[in-house]
Amino acid sequence: INRASGMFYGDYLGERVFKPLGMSTARVITEADIIPNRAAGYRVSKGELKNHAYVSPSLNRTADGSLYLTVLDMAKWDAGLHTEKLLKRPSLDLMWTPVKLNSGKTQSYGFGWAMGEIRGRRIIEHGGAWQGFTTHIARYVDDSLTIIVLTNLAGANPTAIARGVAGLYNPELRPLERKFIQVDPKVFDAYAGQYQLSPNFILTVSREGDKYFIQATGQPKAELLAQSETKFFLKVIDAEITFIKDEKGQVTHLVLHQGGESEAKKIK
Repeated sequence: INRASGMFYGDYLGERVFKPLGMSTARVITEADIIPNRAAGYRVSKGELKNHAYVSPSLNRTADGSLYLTVLDMAKWDAGLHTEKLLKRPSLDLMWTPVKLNSGKTQSYGFGWAMGEIRGRRIIEHGGAWQGFTTHIARYVDDSLTIIVLTNLAGANPTAIARGVAGLYNPELRPLERKFIQVDPKVFDAYAGQYQLSPNFILTVSREGDKYFIQATGQPKAELLAQSETKFFLKVIDAEITFIKDEKGQVTHLVLHQGGESEAKKIK
């Protein structure tokens, strides 16, 4: 953004997105400025509520998030997506079109949006988690319904909240029940270790007694529930994990199913 516009991306967002849509509270994170009604991020540690662990300000200047805003400004953002104030219709349509990979396969992910269906009704959505905050926006386009959930607790489940609210609005949008099975801990122990999703993003898989967990860099542990001996799902976010073995039976990597598929090589 800086190279293309010659502007700091926060200033660019303010001029090209926030101001045109009237998003008066939206801004890039800053630890120094005094911001009225700023929420704090929390976590639960050993049953006690704690402030979220320190995060270097240098990590809060990435364009994948790191914004302050209210849920009302998020509603203005959603309303703007129904117009051409920000982008022309062909660009909006492209943003919500599943991407075609070089391999020829198609993934149900566009430009920052995951596409899916619930009982044949389309949903365009995305979630996020950072520094004690978890979020989700779900746009049920066939029902002209958008649900936005902002929480200030690491490990909260805004996706489940959004799906539950959708089911209250329209029973046809109720989330499908997921059943899980028990997997022998000895089977799971082969999966334990670290998996590299990107150079600075590691997924750590572990077992505590008969419970299984996954933890992403900078995020709290999340419990894994088994659908089969190789496929697991998370309750806190809408994501699935599949563990892959080679012909010798050794675990080589996992596949994260979350708005598409991403492979993470086992490195430890």
